[in-house]
Amino acid sequence: MGAPKKYKTKIKDNYGVGEGIDYKPWYEATEYVPKTGIYTSPGEREKKLGNNTRKLGITVPRIHHLLSSYEIFLFTVFDLNPNIIDIREQFPLLKLETVRDIFNYFNIKQRQSEEPHVLTTDFLIRLADRTELAVTFKPTDFLSKRQMQLFQVEKEYWQRNGIEWKLCTEKELPQSKTYLKNINELHNNLKTFKDKSISFYIVNAIYSFVNECSNDLRNHSLLEVAQIIDEDLSIDTGTSVTVFKVLIAKGIFQLDLNQNFFSENVKISQIKILKNGALSKSDIAA
Repeated sequence: MGAPKKYKTKIKDNYGVGEGIDYKPWYEATEYVPKTGIYTSPGEREKKLGNNTRKLGITVPRIHHLLSSYEIFLFTVFDLNPNIIDIREQFPLLKLETVRDIFNYFNIKQRQSEEPHVLTTDFLIRLADRTELAVTFKPTDFLSKRQMQLFQVEKEYWQRNGIEWKLCTEKELPQSKTYLKNINELHNNLKTFKDKSISFYIVNAIYSFVNECSNDLRNHSLLEVAQIIDEDLSIDTGTSVTVFKVLIAKGIFQLDLNQNFFSENVKISQIKILKNGALSKSDIAA
């Protein structure tokens, strides 16, 4: 893991600006984020928060740089949300005069260093209605007095820019390991769906089969129904499982994600179909 790039280099190379596929996060997963008083080395940080990682997005098809296991989970949830149209991670508070004014306004001591110390927000997300929401995650064990002061500055910064700011802790995240596994599996499946060359005709046929026959097969498991559909449509084994995951990820099928939905105990009757009417290509667009 390399040392962080210099402030002037980041500004020159347009880090922290742009949107969509052109956005470049202030910190990258290959950098060691400077000491903030919370951790003192890359090893300590990884032990407490998990490894940094680079993850290809679905909402915006670029590599996203995530600095903890918690960030990875939040990003995955955001990326599966159809109401979110842009996700910018490690977003810097680059209006330095505003930041300095806020520190003075609250009489909070600002860190002094040779280079400007840039505060960042974990995620700046844009919704379909064009409003934005700033989200920062921090485990409750890390909520020191100093950290809360920095969050006060961060919140005020976004309020002055007309954007809501939200602090998220692990207490607001699902605790079920099955839920976490399912979310990650749905996300990975959706990313690879286009590569499998499954036509819309097949997807629609599977959707229609479930829509029309789920009552007759209500005592069959989801996996059993998927196997029946594969045989009935003469398609490759596993195709219906893949499509089921896509329809769940897209919110067309609703299922309790706190259970292993391809176990024998999960019946097709447990699926709630949220889509009214015929399926369209836009419903499953990646």
